[in-house]
Amino acid sequence: EGARRAELLSMWRLYCLFTVFEGLWQSIVPITTAVMFAAYSLLNPDKPLTAAQAFTAMSLLQMVQEPLFTIPWVMNLIIEALVAGKRMERLFFLTESTLPALAPIGTFGADSGTDGTEQSSDSGITFDPAEQVATSTAIEFSGASFVWPDVAQDRRENGDEEDGEDGSG
Repeated sequence: EGARRAELLSMWRLYCLFTVFEGLWQSIVPITTAVMFAAYSLLNPDKPLTAAQAFTAMSLLQMVQEPLFTIPWVMNLIIEALVAGKRMERLFFLTESTLPALAPIGTFGADSGTDGTEQSSDSGITFDPAEQVATSTAIEFSGASFVWPDVAQDRRENGDEEDGEDGSG
């Protein structure tokens, strides 16, 4: 009960903060317009602001609003991409390690001996691939091959040949 109240209180505060930020976000253009018109009036007291100038300025600010507001969003996406790239780079350049429970399986980074066995430089455990296959393999293939079927050939053999995809016969 107490944890739920704390959660609801924190969510209420977060949504209030979001509301304040949204209000500030939406008021940027009107505040900018008011500041711009006030600065124009103060800097040019002998030239009054005409309706054509005011409406043109407001129209231009509205046109610029969306591109300006997308800049922080795009910057956030760029930063997220850079962080993800660095994380992936660190992952790809990790040294290979063998977990103790998986030591008999061996690693891709193990040193191959002259007799076909591999010795892991980490643990000193010798791994013989032939012995591993002979003792603990659940499925074994001998002289097997795997090919993708030719779909067009299968259609011709089954009599499913239809007009071409583009409608030509």
